[in-house]
Amino acid sequence: MSDEKLRLFTNHTDTVVAHRLSDVPAIVAQQYGSTFEEEGWTLDEWDEVDENKSITIRNVNGNGWDDVATKTAAEWASEHGRGFLCSTEW
Repeated sequence: MSDEKLRLFTNHTDTVVAHRLSDVPAIVAQQYGSTFEEEGWTLDEWDEVDENKSITIRNVNGNGWDDVATKTAAEWASEHGRGFLCSTEW
């Protein structure tokens, strides 16, 4: 287990929780089943989200956009843990 702080990183479509930017490709590959190289992506397209930024995530269920939560980036990182957090695409 890493002692590094978890942070949010985004390419402004997908958002992941990781210890550092270099973790992002592995997390995205696990989520989508394809590598950065296969998709033509680079880490240059990803930014760290300020830990104090408020982020609202809507969870889709069978009835539409019913579940909405707003937390800071630091709160999302702490509560969610390392992994894929959300996407604007689905």
